[in-house]
Amino acid sequence: MDASETEETGSAADGAVDPALLINLLRLRLLLHQGVQTAQTSADLRRTTAVVLLDAAVERSLHMVATDAGLTGKRDELESLISKVAQHLGASWERVGLASVRQLHRARNSVQHEGLGADRAELDGWVTAVSQFVPRLIKAQYDLDLNRLSLASAIADSEIRGYFREAEAARDEERIEACFRWLQSLFTLVSQKWEMYIDKSLLRPGLRPYEVIDPQAMAYLESEVAALRSLALISPLTTDIAEVAWFLRASQVSQYLDEADAERALSVVFWLVVAFEASPAADSESDRRHAWMKKHRLTRSGAGPAYMSAYTFRQRAVGPPTLLIRLGGVPEDDDDFMLWLDTLRRLLAQNPSIREHGTYLHVDESGLVVFSPSPQGEVNLRTMLETLGPALTTAENDFLLQRSVIVEERANVRGWAERVRHELEEQSYPEWVDRVDVDYGQGQASAVAVVHLAQSARGAAQDLLTSIRSHPEITDARQVVTQDSTMLRLRPVRAELLAEVLNAASDIVSSRIAVLEQFLAKTATQEDEVRQLLRQYNVPENPQLE
Repeated sequence: MDASETEETGSAADGAVDPALLINLLRLRLLLHQGVQTAQTSADLRRTTAVVLLDAAVERSLHMVATDAGLTGKRDELESLISKVAQHLGASWERVGLASVRQLHRARNSVQHEGLGADRAELDGWVTAVSQFVPRLIKAQYDLDLNRLSLASAIADSEIRGYFREAEAARDEERIEACFRWLQSLFTLVSQKWEMYIDKSLLRPGLRPYEVIDPQAMAYLESEVAALRSLALISPLTTDIAEVAWFLRASQVSQYLDEADAERALSVVFWLVVAFEASPAADSESDRRHAWMKKHRLTRSGAGPAYMSAYTFRQRAVGPPTLLIRLGGVPEDDDDFMLWLDTLRRLLAQNPSIREHGTYLHVDESGLVVFSPSPQGEVNLRTMLETLGPALTTAENDFLLQRSVIVEERANVRGWAERVRHELEEQSYPEWVDRVDVDYGQGQASAVAVVHLAQSARGAAQDLLTSIRSHPEITDARQVVTQDSTMLRLRPVRAELLAEVLNAASDIVSSRIAVLEQFLAKTATQEDEVRQLLRQYNVPENPQLE
């Protein structure tokens, strides 16, 4: 299913969930997730925080259900809420973990008011109980699977949201490799956006206070350091950098993973996106303005076209007053709205009765029409209204036509990508190439071929890059889009050229691999010698040593 053709709602049942409810449920899941993540630690303070978070998730879920059902009083305690909700839901609510939830609530009171700690063994049981209690309560009240709600609709950035929708669609269709491909592209996109807000001095390598004896080895080390730097820069966006590291490793072997791994990867990337969008560093003035405009739109509940719903006059110091008209029935989806708005603006700008007389007519991103007649102009308000009315109808027809073309183009791009992927898979590559793929991002024009290097070749990435750039068919260094120790990204996407370039580099890369293998073998011999020496001093080996 094309995620762009339907509105992501997150319903596990019939695809129709009230947006306000969806946001509340996603916030509830975030609270539950934070409680579970915080509980996975040995620090006393973090365990105490986990108890408070888990109990808060229980209380919030009960309050949500009780409020929606009109059951709450002014100061309902936990037991009162449980009793009212149980009576309301009856047998449809499987109260799994209720006893542990009550015990957790008593522990939370002790933790919060008496300063007592939380036992690790008890906390593990409470995590299990709350992880069952809360989703079953939501299922009974809303007939929704809290753990499978659509996440994409909670993402504000339309470009990021598009990638995530594709990943979710691939997950739903059990296309695990495709899911990981989309998530990997999304991770790269978010990382690039995040680095825009980071002090650029952190991204610049310092001057070398030493002479480089082996440039190839130095290039390898720098590529490894760059990978670590990238991970460090993204670390403020996650509470568990180990999960991010798992995702990056798993993306390299996605052909061996299953649906559970895809769910885990979706969760890792989603919370990374949530943290990115919630970060004050990323909360630019333009983002706040767009959010304000979006909030004030009067969106449609059915088919278009848009219509004039209300008006007012704003007096000006000089000249006639400005007429403000609020449009109603505008498209709800943000991408659809911007496409519709561009269409309407173009139609109004092309109208000679307005363009030729210096009249200001603008439609902003909230759907507000601002009309300021020029004191010397010949266009009156009646003419403007007679222009705006038909333009709304024409804009709707043009918008629907353009939208259908976009949907068809996206389907064509996906079909093209599948054909290219098949062509790439049919080529013969050196044994140090793990697999090849195509990342078509937002369109065919931006597509790149992605070469995943085998573990043995990752130390030879710099040699590979040098060889590729010297190939006669690579006439522009920008054709190598990005490169690190694990993968290579090239454009244009031509299967035969890609195979030719990689095979041409085979001797150089294989030679570097042989050198690295000799070095590793020598290192292994030295390790054995060190072990024997330490045994003579009766020093035991401890793999758990930190």
